[in-house]
Amino acid sequence: MSPASVLGSLSNSRRIAVALITATVFVLLPLSFTQRDTPAVSHGLTAHVVEKVEIHPQWDTRHYVTSRNDTASFRERLRPDIKYLVQWGDPVGFSNQIISHIHLIYLALLSERVPVIPPFVHNPHVGWDGPLLSFGEVFDVDLLRAGLRKPVLQWSDVQAQSGVPEPLGCWGLEVWHGPAQAPPSFPHELGVSVVYTSIPNDSRSTYMHAADTLADLVHVSGSSLSESYRESAEALRPDEHIACFDFLYFVSSAANLNLDHSAGSFWPAWSFAGRYVRFTTAVRERAQVHLLQAFGLHPEAALPNFISVHIRRGDFVDVCENTPIEECFAPLSAYVRRVREVQEELEMRHGVSVQRVIVSSNEQNRAFWADIDRLGWAHIDYGTGVTNGGWWGIIVDTCIQSMSKGFVGTWGSTVSELSERRVRDWNNGASRMVRWGSVGADDH
Repeated sequence: MSPASVLGSLSNSRRIAVALITATVFVLLPLSFTQRDTPAVSHGLTAHVVEKVEIHPQWDTRHYVTSRNDTASFRERLRPDIKYLVQWGDPVGFSNQIISHIHLIYLALLSERVPVIPPFVHNPHVGWDGPLLSFGEVFDVDLLRAGLRKPVLQWSDVQAQSGVPEPLGCWGLEVWHGPAQAPPSFPHELGVSVVYTSIPNDSRSTYMHAADTLADLVHVSGSSLSESYRESAEALRPDEHIACFDFLYFVSSAANLNLDHSAGSFWPAWSFAGRYVRFTTAVRERAQVHLLQAFGLHPEAALPNFISVHIRRGDFVDVCENTPIEECFAPLSAYVRRVREVQEELEMRHGVSVQRVIVSSNEQNRAFWADIDRLGWAHIDYGTGVTNGGWWGIIVDTCIQSMSKGFVGTWGSTVSELSERRVRDWNNGASRMVRWGSVGADDH
């Protein structure tokens, strides 16, 4: 039977099994978070402060890799009785990479594998130079394990000491992969030489892939779908011990395979995994330093309530095509109106008046920033002293947004989409998204 026909007739029993796993995760995860989510009242507004408590030793990394450290092969670090899942990522923006990591964790839950999260991939937004930035430098992996009540590894936990890349068969979701295609440089940096076996497109989309199909493909118990695809491999067959994908951004749980991380959509991967991907204490402290400075407050001052605004322009000009920029991008007045709506909602729901506003944007026009200053809205100038190839500007910006009580973002920006969910779910905050693309697009 061909892979396409197997995909079309994916067994109801396996789909039901994946659904049951999803339901189990939904029931257990909110109850199993072993941090104390302590309500903290600040100026009349209730926020949730995560206090670190002892992590259960059951989820310690040492239980999920071998004790061999000076290994010539990453396979020597893998326990034979455990199956793993990794994805390599793509040179895209920071938030798109986070979404793909969230999908990796979610698919690991569904397929009963241990997720192995790679470092972030350098990209045009942050530059191509500098050391690799690990997931754990930005996000609290211990807290993630505690929330999931599952093990989570980073690639550094299994990476071999040898500098010779090892061949590894992986599944390729992106259409540019061909049989035995030479791998990009990023897996090489991690000691892996990847050979991809392409997965046929779902009949519902030319580029999206269904989460339940991918979970079935790599489930620890195997499947007819997986075997059929492996038989179609023209080169190195996809590995079963450490299953791997190229890039998991274009994954959906929606019936129509829409991008379910979009604003206003139910995104299972966020509910079951992404909500536990929280910034480290060090990142939050760095963000607070910049925030207090931007507001002109003393470094030791208490953090005030504030509203964050993300105005995505810059690279979005390509979407405008032949539409003049002044007609395509939403005017600043649209963001002002949305900020007022957020202020009104916060006052109505929480009885507080939140007047401080901080803006982040990739707009380079000086007149734009002069208009921001005239509004009395704060913003941060990172200058040129940014480390790690330019990562820390976007990291600090998004961390600041996650700390706000209200958020106004730009429709269609993944930076805004993640920040909106963080503010709503972590802070019980208010949010709005500004539409754009034509004159009056955000009128309402």
